[in-house]
Amino acid sequence: MTGKKSDRFVEHPNLPGNDCSVMIAGGLGPEATDALYKRGIKIIQPVRSSILPGPTSSHADMLMTYFGDGEIALSPEEASLKNELKQYGCVYFGNEETQTGPELSPEYPGDAIYNVCIIGNRIITGKHRQTTNNYLKKQDPEKQIITVNQGYTKCSICVVNMNTIITEDRGVAKVLESNGIEVLLIDPGHVSLPGYDRGFFGGCCGLISKNVMAFNGDLDLHPQSKIIREFLLKHHVEVLNLSSGQLTDIGSFIQLREYV
Repeated sequence: MTGKKSDRFVEHPNLPGNDCSVMIAGGLGPEATDALYKRGIKIIQPVRSSILPGPTSSHADMLMTYFGDGEIALSPEEASLKNELKQYGCVYFGNEETQTGPELSPEYPGDAIYNVCIIGNRIITGKHRQTTNNYLKKQDPEKQIITVNQGYTKCSICVVNMNTIITEDRGVAKVLESNGIEVLLIDPGHVSLPGYDRGFFGGCCGLISKNVMAFNGDLDLHPQSKIIREFLLKHHVEVLNLSSGQLTDIGSFIQLREYV
């Protein structure tokens, strides 16, 4: 990294308009972290939750929701992350006194309170979490709630642009297509998550600029890599493999700030 550039909050969750300058991600290995650092991106890592199971306890998409423009809902456990993000001027939804969101619990659906996918004016969330949905709607009443059977929607969805996603979940694909979103449906599997049979595709990747999709691992080891690459290329997005080895779910990238 050379020089100091001006930056700003990413306006739309999952959709940076320029090169990212700050992202939140847990469990990235040194190879991936170094690759992002060389592109001028600072990585903020959440503290492991004592409530969530070990394999997902540092996953950013399990611990917080980013609404855009620096507005965040955050697990009460993440005090150090909250203090670090306050330095950037983040605003917190939730309890007026603590400025934190609802408490997590170790089992579904209580572990997935923050695991929602926001695309433009749509909040995509599991239909069995009415309390969570009411909470999210209260924080951002202008957004449309789209409910799907899949509770871990952020993990399950790779956001390509405002109207395009990749997912392994047929139910998610069907609902989003009915809401005018173009979907590439791929086969489940081929993404590692230690401690589980498999991880989620959306949890191993994310845009680090408007036209670059970064992968934690090597996309070319995925049996449908050619289809995925062609789909991304159709939407003017190039692939960046951050590390060697199998794709690994680290709980998504949360894009916080971007260069001006």
